[in-house]
Amino acid sequence: ILAGEKGAAAAFAPEAVPADFATRGGGALVSRPANFEAASADLVAANDDLPDMVARYHGLWLPIAILYGRDDQILDPEVHGARFADMVPHAELTLIDGGHMIPVTRPDETAAWIRTQADRLG
Repeated sequence: ILAGEKGAAAAFAPEAVPADFATRGGGALVSRPANFEAASADLVAANDDLPDMVARYHGLWLPIAILYGRDDQILDPEVHGARFADMVPHAELTLIDGGHMIPVTRPDETAAWIRTQADRLG
């Protein structure tokens, strides 16, 4: 919350934060106490929980499709995208231009990708 604009800029980089993201995009919801507490708990637990999760990736059997922004500066596309796809049988990774917030900054491409995946899975 204290990072405010700086945090939003990092999340959207290398693209600009939409002027109406706080209201129309829901960005202000992060300041609601319950949302803030839940997000904080997730971040604190991640280092403890991820090793056990990673150890189970090979056992995932559902079709998994991953859409990632090539320029994501929050979660590295190589580490969190390509490596994940390599570890999960039948996972499919698609990279597009953009950063971490591609559903907001690239809505048409994101929606088309979702439709493609839905058609593929029938």
